[in-house]
Amino acid sequence: MAESSDKGKETAAGEKEGDGKKIVINNVIIKDGKLNLAMALLGGKAISAPLPDLHLKDIGKKKGGASPVEAFNEIFSALYAKITSPSVTGTLNKGLKAIGSSLQSVGKGAQKVGKSAKKGLEDVAGKVKGLFN
Repeated sequence: MAESSDKGKETAAGEKEGDGKKIVINNVIIKDGKLNLAMALLGGKAISAPLPDLHLKDIGKKKGGASPVEAFNEIFSALYAKITSPSVTGTLNKGLKAIGSSLQSVGKGAQKVGKSAKKGLEDVAGKVKGLFN
């Protein structure tokens, strides 16, 4: 029983040292992508921004292959750079400001309704008090 657990550790340790599969990815192309931002604070609305095209070549080729983790780290790092680019964040910020403005106007309207309702309740309360005097 102890032998099988030791072999498992050796296999796991061997994989960590780079004995696993190596891959080369010739091309990764992401075109016409769109990033959607949806948050509960936006009141069910979503903001979209076009994602700049991404084209990566020869991932892992220089080292004679990369581990899948290394390859996907490179891809996702490049994708993250596109997502956080000024063009994308600028579009999202404009959308947030627009939604924020509309939510502020809704909030101001709700305040007016609330004040009106409060005045109506005060009037009703005054009339009810008059009935018991």
